[in-house]
Amino acid sequence: MGTTLPYLKGGYALAGAESSDTQGPHKIDRTLHGWALGGGIEQKVTESISFRAEYIHVWYGEETYFAGEDYQASATPGEDMVTAGINFRF
Repeated sequence: MGTTLPYLKGGYALAGAESSDTQGPHKIDRTLHGWALGGGIEQKVTESISFRAEYIHVWYGEETYFAGEDYQASATPGEDMVTAGINFRF
């Protein structure tokens, strides 16, 4: 087996969103549901140490928020994350 491991990852995403209007009394709390998809690479350095780097995109779809009869806002919330790390195996 080689010393480099490319991988894909994905799954269900869950987040909380909160918004308030500075012009009035409107406040919105919402639970967001979506998906996450990404990938990465892990490089073995020694038998017990490896480095990794990965990217993941999280998408929650388009959300429309209502707060009262006269307030509506739309958003497309999402996240893009890049992480890196060191793994130690005991």
